[in-house]
Amino acid sequence: EKGGLDPAKDPVVGYVVNSSASYFSSISYPQKVDVGLRINRMGRKSITWGLGVFCPTESLCRVTGSFTHAFVARATGASVEIPPRIREAVEKLSA
Repeated sequence: EKGGLDPAKDPVVGYVVNSSASYFSSISYPQKVDVGLRINRMGRKSITWGLGVFCPTESLCRVTGSFTHAFVARATGASVEIPPRIREAVEKLSA
């Protein structure tokens, strides 16, 4: 939202090209959760995010995971650099 990405219209889109999760303890609906998000790596053409899922009343992490967004040209599917407005928004998250 802050980066102004419009996946339905933009000429460059971010695809999730890899994801993983490790489960340590069960959690289920309708239990509320807190999710921590961080930038594991930001390259020229992709961003790998890390996350942790917690119950609000506990300090132990129930789930850890990661996912990678690779940026591609919508018309060709070719790998492209992260759009400047997206890079700027993500850099602000890590500041």
